Amino acid sequence: MLAYLRRDGAMSIAELARRRGIRHQSMSAIVATAYSRGLVAKLPDAGDARRVLIDLTKAGIELVDR
Repeated sequence: MLAYLRRDGAMSIAELARRRGIRHQSMSAIVATAYSRGLVAKLPDAGDARRVLIDLTKAGIELVDR
């Protein structure tokens, strides 16, 4: 998931789940763990107030780039 975000930028949990081929609920749990570790941030979607986009934090970028 972190590599997808590094390569393609911020995206929704649904898009991340589609790319990994897993259920939305499973990706939500993965994102929650990464969020609690400070690896990703949750950002509002400027085009749709109901959506949240997931993006890497500085710590997430550093981890992926190792």
